[in-house]
Amino acid sequence: METVTPKTMPSPYRDRKRYAWLLSLLVPCTALRRAWKSESDRLRRDGKPVLSLHNEILQQALITVALWRYVMNERLLAVVGRDAARINIDPGKRNAVIRNYGLVDSTSSQTVG
Repeated sequence: METVTPKTMPSPYRDRKRYAWLLSLLVPCTALRRAWKSESDRLRRDGKPVLSLHNEILQQALITVALWRYVMNERLLAVVGRDAARINIDPGKRNAVIRNYGLVDSTSSQTVG
């Protein structure tokens, strides 16, 4: 629980930062909502399903995710020295990830894969 004292009273400057942060979250959401509505209207006019590869917003998202994984997986592995013990991995997928990426698990002192 936070207590307010004369020294810690909220100032307009501090509040302005907080509101700017909130707006920085809302503006992209609003823009994305408008873009999604525009794209879904276009697809409906063309008689195409909204949730399909015809949707240009979904195309961009899929490409971004694929590129992100391609680039960032290798960067992460380089940073942690391919040590699985230093990565938070879903326990159900842990063995498969260790095998697929040829990781070392320092907790068991053996290389898997």
